[in-house]
Amino acid sequence: MQSSVDKQGKKFFVGLNTGFVDENLNPDSRCIDFYSSRSRHKLYCTIVGNVVLPSGFSTNKKTARISHAPAWNHLAEAITEQGAVPGIQFSSTWSGFEGKRRFVAHNYASTFKFYQSVGAQITQREIAALIVDLSDATRIAVDHGFRHIQLHAAHGYFFNLVTHPLFSSHSQWTCSYIQSWLDELHTKGIETSIRVSMTTGWPEIDCEYIAGMSRLYDLIVNYTDLSDGFYNLDKRKIYPSTKDLANRRFNLSTSIAAEYPSKMFILSGQAKDYADNLRENLHLGFCRDLIANPNFLLDMINGCVLCNKCHYFSRREEHLFCPEWEKVIGINNLPL
Repeated sequence: MQSSVDKQGKKFFVGLNTGFVDENLNPDSRCIDFYSSRSRHKLYCTIVGNVVLPSGFSTNKKTARISHAPAWNHLAEAITEQGAVPGIQFSSTWSGFEGKRRFVAHNYASTFKFYQSVGAQITQREIAALIVDLSDATRIAVDHGFRHIQLHAAHGYFFNLVTHPLFSSHSQWTCSYIQSWLDELHTKGIETSIRVSMTTGWPEIDCEYIAGMSRLYDLIVNYTDLSDGFYNLDKRKIYPSTKDLANRRFNLSTSIAAEYPSKMFILSGQAKDYADNLRENLHLGFCRDLIANPNFLLDMINGCVLCNKCHYFSRREEHLFCPEWEKVIGINNLPL
């Protein structure tokens, strides 16, 4: 097997929700083919994205939910066979969550206040129950063969709110329990990561938000996946499609990596443009380029063309699609 580490560091396929699920919300054959075909060419780790905890709440009706179904084992095996470490990202929202289809909120202030209201209402007992659920989900995933576990604590979802003091009075307590969960995985030789949002996407509050992120950056974890933005505030921060937004994301990621030189981070958001200008503790995370082209890592060309049609939920579709696939296999098929 070829080494998955080169002069540009490790390469990750960062988590996303494909919508490729069966009627029971387990991975279907499209999902297995999708991840298998993208887990080659010195990719270090493939993180299957946005998987809901057994009793958690999803972002939309086509979000996968972890279970004992054999399909999860088949998915982990398919990734392993191609040479990448099989990873899984666990997430939850809350009862009544509604993902907005707009990319930018009508009103930042009212949307932010809503997030604060939700966070303030989440009780310590509810947090504890979902952390127990996280432990149960982790055991299921490890039994299926996943060797990298990521907690999704970004984009204004449940674990983002309950780990940040701007939203929850239980944030310090929550981070302590998450650290215990991480420690248990480390003793078992399982790699860990946590996805965070570096900012909310609302400039008026971001200085205060950034100051409160130290609790997450201080967690002892193998990698911190540096995303950005809250889903219902400004999706442009999550999916930077302009050079200015990508540069901002890179500069902020680099400054955090410099502030915590002993920790490892994952850079995403048009990461290919910065592959030759990375700190040693900053690794490359790919998403839209690998969506567009399963063989993108062969030469790092012919990737995403920024058409934004992969944002299927915002476009009222039920699963992932990219027009670039038509160039290879035709419009009626999915990428192999």
